[in-house]
Amino acid sequence: MILFSNIIIFALLLIFSFIIGFFTLPVICDRLLKHKRQEITESFERNLATYKYVQENKPHVPEKRITAVHKWAEIQVNQNKMGKLEPWMADKLAESGIIDRVFDEEHYVKIDTDKWSFDATLKNKFLCGLLCFFSAFVINLPVLLCPYFSVVSHQGLACLFATLLMLCIVLIVLCDKQVMIIPYQVCLASIPLSILCAFINVGFEGIFSSIITALIITGLLYSISLIFSIFGIKGSIGAGDIRIIPWICLACGMTGSIAGLIACFVFLALQAIVLLIRKKGNRKTYLPMAPGLLIWLIVGYFAGFFIGAPFYIALY
Repeated sequence: MILFSNIIIFALLLIFSFIIGFFTLPVICDRLLKHKRQEITESFERNLATYKYVQENKPHVPEKRITAVHKWAEIQVNQNKMGKLEPWMADKLAESGIIDRVFDEEHYVKIDTDKWSFDATLKNKFLCGLLCFFSAFVINLPVLLCPYFSVVSHQGLACLFATLLMLCIVLIVLCDKQVMIIPYQVCLASIPLSILCAFINVGFEGIFSSIITALIITGLLYSISLIFSIFGIKGSIGAGDIRIIPWICLACGMTGSIAGLIACFVFLALQAIVLLIRKKGNRKTYLPMAPGLLIWLIVGYFAGFFIGAPFYIALY
């Protein structure tokens, strides 16, 4: 009877994931991208006006403000190189003297403005639903296997929160693949889901090690990104990736976080090798990290559930 009920829960979570992936996530992604584009446009115009004012009134402007606008101008140059600026932005930067050329085959990339909306064709929606379905399949395997392993109780509830967290990461993947931006709204939505997953899987006893693991891994990756930026290597790990990583670690637990981290970087390395072999990129090509984060969650949650959870239950 327990196994039959678990099969029902498993099937319902898969169907739920496909429906959300097919109908809901494309709509949310489209709205988030349009909202972000509006935010970036307003911020760009406001900062550009400030830059022009400072340049025209330098003797009367405080040194701190001059430093701030020059820092903003430097960021815009890097954003343009990464292809994150629209053509009209690059044109205005060139007119203001912030960049030397509007477009250059070797150094600059003009972003496609169509990327700021999700192309909700039937094929894309189906692929999104399929991605959610297969991700949910792996995430929810504990629902089927727990009766045999007797790992923890409430496994159905744990997998429900893990499925919702997975859907948030898929939404991040859609946005990151489009314009290499991770919406902060999705990161905020992931926090309570991650905390609930951690409490249900390892309880109060194991939550502290999960928190420490999340802090160590996030701090290590942030330090590596900081060191790279000091030496002029841009685009190693983005700020959005750093914001979501600790919550993935918290949901996966200590053991799962390590397994997921390895799986993530193996996936990204294989992706880079394939692009190099097919000559669709080079060592300067920027790869979105969000697909790797989805692999991290899937592998890490599965490993953490069957390795980490029994460890803490036996220990405490």
